[in-house]
Amino acid sequence: LFVSTKGVVELVAAIHYNIGVVYAEMNEYEKSLDSLKKCLRIRGTIHGEEHILYAQTIQKIGDVFLGMSDYHEAMESYNWALDVMYKDPGVHRDYIGEILDNKGIIHTNRGDNDEALKCHEEALKSKRCVFGEDHPELAATYAHM
Repeated sequence: LFVSTKGVVELVAAIHYNIGVVYAEMNEYEKSLDSLKKCLRIRGTIHGEEHILYAQTIQKIGDVFLGMSDYHEAMESYNWALDVMYKDPGVHRDYIGEILDNKGIIHTNRGDNDEALKCHEEALKSKRCVFGEDHPELAATYAHM
């Protein structure tokens, strides 16, 4: 079995990512960010900052900031991830829908309901393209509206 050095390094990045996810689920946000930032550095080095794995890591960092109620940092992370994902939206529509829903949550928490509604409507468009009209994944977006 041959595994390239790049593959081994990505495996290490994925481990850091998964550790970060577990810490976030435990509300250990600082530890989560530490692990996710290690993953981000590795993925930036081996894939570049325009790669989907890098963008997904940025998205997860945004999720952690959202959990911490640090809306400014969450929004910055989500906007950066969206910039990368919009370059190939057909492939990344499910992630785009998630991010737009989270941006809508931030706007709701800030009291900007009009902007929240716009985000959730865009999330629905994106999710419908991936899942169809009657998929349960759309229910979360409707619930936010």
